[in-house]
Order: sequence, then structure tokens, then C-alpha cells
Amino acid sequence: MKTPPLLLGASLIFWGWQTGFWIPAALIAVIIEGSRLTGFRFDLKPSDFNRIADICAVILLGLFFYLLFARTAKQTIFLFIQWLPLSLSPLTVAQVFSTRGKIGGSAIFWSLRKAKDNHTVPRKEFDLSYLYFAICLLAASAANMRTYWFYPVLIVLSVWALWPARSRRFAPAVWICVLALACLAGYAGQMGLHHLQRIVESRVTALYMNSGGPQDPYSTTTAIGDVGALKLSGDIVARIQPVTGGRPPSLLRVATYNTYAGNTWFAIDSRFQDIVPEKNGAAWKISSTAGDDNLVIVSEYLHEGKGLLKLPSGTSEITGLPLIKVARNPLGTVKITAEPGLVRYQARYGKADYPDRQPAEADLTIPLKEKQYMDRLAEKLRLSSSQPAEAMKTVEDFFQKNFSYSLTLPDNAEENAMFSFLHRTKTGHCEYFATATVLILRAAGIPARYAVGYAVDEFSRMENRFIVRGRHAHAWTLVYINGTWRDFDTTPAQWLAVENSGASLWQPLSDFISWCSFKISEVRWHDWNHPARYIFWIMPAVMLFLLFRLRKTPWKRLKKKPAKSGKVETKEGIDSHFYLIEQKLAEQGYPRQPAETPAIWLARIENHLPTGASQSLLREALDLHYRCRFDPQGLTPDEKQVMQDKVRLWLG
Repeated sequence: MKTPPLLLGASLIFWGWQTGFWIPAALIAVIIEGSRLTGFRFDLKPSDFNRIADICAVILLGLFFYLLFARTAKQTIFLFIQWLPLSLSPLTVAQVFSTRGKIGGSAIFWSLRKAKDNHTVPRKEFDLSYLYFAICLLAASAANMRTYWFYPVLIVLSVWALWPARSRRFAPAVWICVLALACLAGYAGQMGLHHLQRIVESRVTALYMNSGGPQDPYSTTTAIGDVGALKLSGDIVARIQPVTGGRPPSLLRVATYNTYAGNTWFAIDSRFQDIVPEKNGAAWKISSTAGDDNLVIVSEYLHEGKGLLKLPSGTSEITGLPLIKVARNPLGTVKITAEPGLVRYQARYGKADYPDRQPAEADLTIPLKEKQYMDRLAEKLRLSSSQPAEAMKTVEDFFQKNFSYSLTLPDNAEENAMFSFLHRTKTGHCEYFATATVLILRAAGIPARYAVGYAVDEFSRMENRFIVRGRHAHAWTLVYINGTWRDFDTTPAQWLAVENSGASLWQPLSDFISWCSFKISEVRWHDWNHPARYIFWIMPAVMLFLLFRLRKTPWKRLKKKPAKSGKVETKEGIDSHFYLIEQKLAEQGYPRQPAETPAIWLARIENHLPTGASQSLLREALDLHYRCRFDPQGLTPDEKQVMQDKVRLWLG
């Protein structure tokens, strides 16, 4: 069954509107709908359709693996669906411009391909019109534009497609009312699913901490007080390559916060200011720190066009980021705005300190809930009477000798989580150690801040560089000492070993896929002189090859035969008036199925037919129909007239 005129074109325009593929959508729509205005058709054989279908399969397979290596798993699925109308367009265009108007089953099912049937008409043929229409709607939905017009347009297109196939047994008003109820139920259902998705996402976010995504420069919620085992991602979020030789910095800072409330750290008075680029717009001066003789290359993915840079302590300049916007806040957090994808930059750094804003009142503030027992602990450790360096040594020894690292936390509902960590359980993850250290130092009168970022510890022999995983996310303390901010990490040193012990057995395979994705992204975003860039010309080359193979395919122009007045409308090559009865019953809601004989069909609907003389006329007309249809001798003119009279009597 073919789609109504202009429906495929409208669905393609809808797909282009939602995905942004306006040009290919308009071009394919014009080609497909233009076939109705011209009589030129290609005499395509089953082998031609098989070849075109194979080319579409190759395009789909290549597109899938390219997206798999160049994007995340979630992006791969949705982008692959969005490209389906374009990838399958050659097969649809071949169908509408073929003399038969359908494709053979062997083009879809390889099991139907046989050498002896390769050049013959297949026994089963399909019309892809409605399937391609559904694919266009699915691809438009995958774009997830969330516009108010999406659902109304989807309903209009669906009604347009279903109207010709509606049952004639019911009045149009009844059909429209039932469809309206279905549309309302669908809208309510998708709203319910959206609400359920938000609930599930919020719960999953609380249970599963994946540190590979973008950080919030203004606040970060810790897992302090959570119960159970924290699960961190093993995905690679950055790659580090020292340029000056040796080992890269042990910590890469992403953001800094100065105010603690509840279990959340906030960055107060941290408004970002744009940095003016230097050196033809590809270098940004972060600070004027002297002696910057170390250089490291950081490669990471920029999510949604925005992100926070992962920088070593003492970074004075970043280079290799052309045509983007860079901004920095007083707490030292650096953010960029650019096209989503792989970013690769060089960070020049020297002394292990930060040229951040001088200490303020917020850097000595302790929440009232924690202040009392933090003051007692600082007094117990005699920090107030010690020099800052001595106080830091005392705090470090306090945690290293008496505490342990763990990702599995007990239930502390009966008391404050931080108090329980310091006085009862004495075990926790880096957020406990970093937060406790900041508050203890503040109780001793030493300015301190909370920093988050990543630890650089794992070297990949496959990539010949250091890699940073989501589970390498870390929190530590910044201490203001001797006129500058310094890193201070009191988390027990075995924390990385604990994190790595939970690595998945599939990690080597995941690392290989990530490396392939990284190499493709390098070619796509940075290294266009690489020979692999020619992979992006595969699809146009395939289309040209397809046209080249079809250049000698016979084509002809179909002529429309005008209907002759006074003639009974029958099926092609069959002179039987019985089809008028079949047409009448179909209009009443009793159509004959494609593989159903007239006798079986009439027996099936016998209870819905008139009785008496009407059934006798119907049986006699059916007998004459079978003779007209299958008897080699056919019917005489008088017998044809008799059948015509019986059909007219039954219809009357």
C-alpha cells in the first residue's frame, strides 16, 4: 500500500526541521514527490535492488562504527537514528522510480537470494513507503528538540497516513473521536514517562557518581552522609602527555569552592571575567608566575560546548585553543566556550602554587553545625599555637595514622556525618578528608579552600601517555601559606589502589574503543592532514558508484491510459463484473484479504450478507466469475451478459 501524495515529502521536511538537515531533507523530498510528476521509470531487476540495498547496509554499518568511535554510547544511538532517512534514501528513491513501484523481498532478506532467481521477478514484493514514513518520524523524534509544535505536527502526519487505511465500517466522525482519544492518551503517557525519567535520573545520580561530565563552577554536592558503596566510572575523561619529559603533575584542578553548607560546597563571589587572547587568538595568559618551564598537553572532550579546564597547579598560560572564549574567576577556575567535541591544549606551569584571590572572610568561616567540634579538635591538636607549616604537618599525620580510605560507608543517621567520620568510623572517601581538612585548618586560623579535580597516576602503554578516568576524580585542600595557595592532600595514599581494584573486566575493551574514538576525533577536530580524513568522503563516493552502476539500466516512460467511458472497471487483464461486488463489500467494511480466495472470503462473511434469493444470485455470479477467471475457454458473450445482469441484480 502506497502512502498518500506528498506525505513522504512532508515527513522528510518534518525530519529536516527537527534535526537541522534541511538541505538533504528538501532534496530527497523533491526527488521522491517529483516522481509523481514524471513518467520516467527505470526497469530495475531484483539484482539491482539487491545491490542498492547492500550499499545502504554498508553506509549504515560505516555510519554506526564512525559514530561509535567519535561519540559517546548515548550520542551514537540517537545520532544513528537521526541519519536513517538519509542512509536509506537510495532504496526508497529506487522504488519510486522503478517500473514495478515495489522492491523484491530478496533486497531485504538475504535468505531469499538464490542464484537461479537473481534475474527473475521475486515471488514476494514490498512497498517501503509507509516504513520509510515511520523511519522519518522516528528520526525526527530522536533529535529531541522539545518544541511545542512537535506533537501537533506528529498527530497531523499520523492522521494523514492513517486516513486512507481506515475501516469503512465506521463513520468518519467515530474514527476521528477514537483517534483523538488515542492522541490524548499518548500525550498523557509521554508526560508521565517524562516525570518518571526525572525521578529515576535523580535517584541514579545520587547512587552513581560519574565524574566524567562537566563540573559546576558555582557549587558541588558531596556524598558526605550518603550510605552504601559509591560507584565511580572507569571511562577515560582526559589524556595527559608531558612535552618537557618526565612525569606530569600529580593533580589537575578543575574548580575551587570557599563556602560549606550542609553537604554542599559553594563558590561565593566568583564571577567570571573574560581573558583577552594573545598570539593570534590561540594563547591565554592565566597568571604572571615566573619560572614556567614545564609543558603538558591535555586532551579532553567538551560537553555541550562548555566546560572547565583541567589545569596543573601554577599554570601561567594555555595555548592551542583557537577561536574560543576563555574566562577565569577569582578562585582560579577556568572555563571555556567552544564547539562540542575534542579539545586539546597545552598548559605551561611552574611552581606548585596558585595565583588566586587573596584570602577573604569566607576562607575562615565554619558552619555553626560543625564549628564547635572543629574548634575542640583544633585545640586538641594544638594547631593554634603552631606555625602554618607545622599545623599542616600535624593535620596530615592525624589523618594518615588514624584514618583509612573506603568507598563503602555505614549509616550515620543518628548523628552528624562529619562528626561520625572524625570521632567514630574514621573511614571515608576523599570528600570527607578534604572537607574535614579545610574546616580544621580554618578552626586554627589558617585560610583554606576546597578543590576538586583529578589525580594523574595511570600510564597507558597502548597510547603511550597518561590517562585520567572518571574514578580518578579527587578532592583536596588549598591552603594559604607563605603568601600563596598550595595543594594539600590528606587522603590516605592507597585511595587510588582502592579505586582501581573495582575496575571492570571489560575495561581493556572499553579502553580500546575509547582510543579508537580519540584517534578519529583527532582527525576530525585537529589533524585534517591525516590520511584518515578521506573516510568522510566515503558516502559521496558510494552514491557516485551507485549512479555509475545504474547508468546502463533500461528506462522507459510510463503512459497513463485514459479511462474508457461505458466500460466496467475491472482488474488488469481480467474481464469479470464480480469485482463490482467485491468493491461494494469492501466499502461496507468486509474487504477480501490478499491471499484469500473469493469462495473462502464469502464463507467468512456469510453471516453479514443478505439471505434468500440474494445468496443464490451471489453463488451463480461467483461460478461465472471462476469460469471467466480460470477457464481456458472463457465465457461466451451471452454468458458474460448473464453474469453482468446477475451482478447488477445483486447490487440493486
